Amino acid sequence: MDEAGYPSSIREIADAVALSGLTVAYHLQVLERRGIVTHAPHRSRSYQVRW
Repeated sequence: MDEAGYPSSIREIADAVALSGLTVAYHLQVLERRGIVTHAPHRSRSYQVRW
């Protein structure tokens, strides 16, 4: 987010951490349920860390 000005896509995150997109999506869903990240439904690049 700091470099590009918008959140990373799931594919970009997956490439950065050498995991599949499905694995990253699963972990982001878990983090969202725990209140660590937020996500706007039906919007790409909308995951953000809650402060």
